Amino acid sequence: MRPRFLHQTLLEYADISSRFCPWARVFFHLKRSQVKSRWKAPRALALRWIRVVMPRVVNNTPYNDEKYTGSLRKKTSEILAFLDVFTPQSCPSGL
Repeated sequence: MRPRFLHQTLLEYADISSRFCPWARVFFHLKRSQVKSRWKAPRALALRWIRVVMPRVVNNTPYNDEKYTGSLRKKTSEILAFLDVFTPQSCPSGL
């Protein structure tokens, strides 16, 4: 059984981040175009945020959007092809 409050919180954070954060918006739209289920894209984005944020929590370092975008550029992620289409805004750094 999953912890429902935490699950819902992560889904809501993923939804809000897809509105304000360019790479999260691109990731969400790419996943949404790939899957048929309505909930798989937000879950995938929430999992991506967990993978981004948890090392920051463990090491007690703040999230840096420019640093993460730079790491995406080093890895030549598929997100980069669509990243420049969206207007840059700051990502929510609530976690």
